[in-house]
Amino acid sequence: MYTNSNQNQNAQDKVRQKNEIQRQIIMQEADYKKRLNEKVQIESEMRDLKRKDDQIQASILEKRTRLARLEQEIIVSDTELKNLRKKLSLVV
Repeated sequence: MYTNSNQNQNAQDKVRQKNEIQRQIIMQEADYKKRLNEKVQIESEMRDLKRKDDQIQASILEKRTRLARLEQEIIVSDTELKNLRKKLSLVV
């Protein structure tokens, strides 16, 4: 009778251990899925930021090119204006 009680107790302990382990597995899987989803979201955000960064870099390059061209045109215009003013002063 005493061994029957021990066997019953052992069986209950095993069931409790099994249930506890299954509960831990469920919690661990939930944490894993949460982290995996966050990883996927961050990767997606990083791709979007990279795409935006590429667009910004292209825009900066375009603006720098345009600025350099305008600076050259300003120098040429300034020189032409000075020459025209000299001509005007000679005529007057």
